Amino acid sequence: MLNKLVLQLLQGFMELAANKNNANTWSKGEIKMIQIRRLADCTIEQAVEAWNKGFEGYHFNMTTTPEAFKKRLKQEELSRDLSVIAFDGEQPVGLVLNGIRHSGGRKIGWNGGTGVAAAWRKKGVGMKLMEKTLEILKEQDVETATLEAISSNEKAIALYEKLGYEIVDELQFMKLDGEVEKKESGVSAPYKIQQEDPEEIGSLPFYRGDFPWQTQWQSVRDGEGLIAFGEEDAAIGYALFRKMDDEHGKHSRTYCINWKLRRTQRSGKQSQGCC
Repeated sequence: MLNKLVLQLLQGFMELAANKNNANTWSKGEIKMIQIRRLADCTIEQAVEAWNKGFEGYHFNMTTTPEAFKKRLKQEELSRDLSVIAFDGEQPVGLVLNGIRHSGGRKIGWNGGTGVAAAWRKKGVGMKLMEKTLEILKEQDVETATLEAISSNEKAIALYEKLGYEIVDELQFMKLDGEVEKKESGVSAPYKIQQEDPEEIGSLPFYRGDFPWQTQWQSVRDGEGLIAFGEEDAAIGYALFRKMDDEHGKHSRTYCINWKLRRTQRSGKQSQGCC
């Protein structure tokens, strides 16, 4: 079972200026060689090189291709204008991917991946990339900056906490091999389940827009949604999921991404989760 920590930075954008010239953060001679450029000013090939170098030796294989990288940017609504790449001369050595969404009348920023090439780790490149990221988010009037980190990635978490991020939640990724055992629902009240587009689920009054970025309906546009209706055809729950096929085009697995049951007068209970 893989665990991830959810981190948020609610305040502190202004305090970053005080940290930018911290001589103890990096070696001045080396960091002066590093330039930070917007992804919009770079080629996809340079971004892919930065990604693959940055995630070399990661907890699992993160290697990507130009096609897969462009698909990731589109699916996760990551912005080339808001994302940044670190360069040593003309060699990409690190990057941070960023996106912004609106939720509950607020602008939410998300870090969709921070990576630094092995030769440049522990030299302040990650800090410089993150400082530039938060500077950009501040310019965009972002109120909350979010990201997720593997719970065992202590060095990355320490960097984020140094910048003011706080751990606000924990995600658990669970897996079941084989068929799901069918059980009686135990629900006596009448209900029906109807297939709907993920966007429709996003408009439900009890939809949780503050769940982690990758579990939100915008990241599941290519997936499917279900809404449960109870008495008087009132929506009482939803689920977002994505079906995956094997190399032969046969359905092989299903990812449950986000679900919630609304509290009702009859049950008095509320359940929710993302997976």
